[in-house]
Amino acid sequence: MKCYFIEEKSIRIKGVKYVVDCVVEEKRYGDVKEIRDMVNAVFYAVFDVKNPFKLVFESNEPIGSSHLLYRFRYMLDNGRFIGVRVVTKNNAVRRVLFTVPEEPGKLNLNIGLANEQPVLTEYNDPSSKEQPPGQVFIPNFVIYNILGIPKFNVEEWRLEVSGLVENPVTLDLEGLFRFGLAEYLIDFHCVTGWSVGNIRMKGIPFERILSLVKPMEGVKWIYTEGMDGYTTIFPFEEVLKPNVFLALEMNGRPLEFLHGYPVRLIVPHLYGWKSAKWLRKIVFTDKYVNGYWESFGYHPRGRVFEEERFKDY
Repeated sequence: MKCYFIEEKSIRIKGVKYVVDCVVEEKRYGDVKEIRDMVNAVFYAVFDVKNPFKLVFESNEPIGSSHLLYRFRYMLDNGRFIGVRVVTKNNAVRRVLFTVPEEPGKLNLNIGLANEQPVLTEYNDPSSKEQPPGQVFIPNFVIYNILGIPKFNVEEWRLEVSGLVENPVTLDLEGLFRFGLAEYLIDFHCVTGWSVGNIRMKGIPFERILSLVKPMEGVKWIYTEGMDGYTTIFPFEEVLKPNVFLALEMNGRPLEFLHGYPVRLIVPHLYGWKSAKWLRKIVFTDKYVNGYWESFGYHPRGRVFEEERFKDY
């Protein structure tokens, strides 16, 4: 078993101090009781606690057609709880993650923790595939606001583009429109398994941003942040692909606020959590850091046609 220690600023908004992500030897299970036994075995191997905590089943949720995510809670004496996420694939447990709150009481780690180094497989051209695996098309978006709906003055809003670039810039909305808009017809895919097809959007081709800021040699990752504090990350090479853009309009109208107005980054060949809403920062970097959902075990790249839903290293 190998475990990773994860601290990330956006998870603190949800009251999580850190996450311990444990990759376990794959083991098939028959029912929830067997998963509960596995969780207890991992927990008491990782954490040094004198008195056992009560483990409570919370829910399970299909993620695509092959993954099932189980949620539990360890109830603490001070009224708080340690969240547990169990990632399974094809009826086998793959990862167990513990989300530790800000004030967990006396809770010591019992094992050494590894530094996370993402391992990405080579890119396979998905152009011959018509239907993304594990996805079901629905007529309308499911709206998620995991960190709440931000409040801000659009006139004061700015987009910062920084990091390993020759020309870092800060742009307002008027400045973005000067780049000129291109039209797109895209499909949007949520990692949970739903998709919406044939969405008409207008926005700024990301290649125009690249031409302006001029990324330096050695850039490996794109890290983004929204006005709500949400963060995510994906490999730099993904923004070099066609149809990556900064969305300003959708279906003939300005982008709606719940869809990320004034600007949302759209990376249509990656799952939707990579397309940050209410965008305020784009950082070009050579170092991997977890974003919000990556802190909870989701994939560092998230390609739709390769079904990269969860980390597999």
